[in-house]
Amino acid sequence: MTNATPTLFTPRQQALLAKLGTVAQGRTNAGQVAQAQAVQATIADTRRLIEDKWRLTRDRYVAALETEMVQSYVAAALLARRFGLEGFEFTRASQRCRSFPRSWATRR
Repeated sequence: MTNATPTLFTPRQQALLAKLGTVAQGRTNAGQVAQAQAVQATIADTRRLIEDKWRLTRDRYVAALETEMVQSYVAAALLARRFGLEGFEFTRASQRCRSFPRSWATRR
């Protein structure tokens, strides 16, 4: 999830941004470089704002999921030890959880 790259804009929004890019290119071709740069800056700011909002939301969800996952794993591991559970599924789950960074276990 942390490496996800979703489509942040609808096709209509992408078309509008492309149209603004065309307008900026037209301004550049017409010698109105300052206006073209202003349009390009607006496009870049819009993209950056949306991307930053998505990253912030993604990071919040990942933090919440990590905390819940670690708590659930620790509880399951303690119960498995208490009752002497072993087997393929438990071993497989345990090995998968070891691949996560150790910092997750220390978060609160």
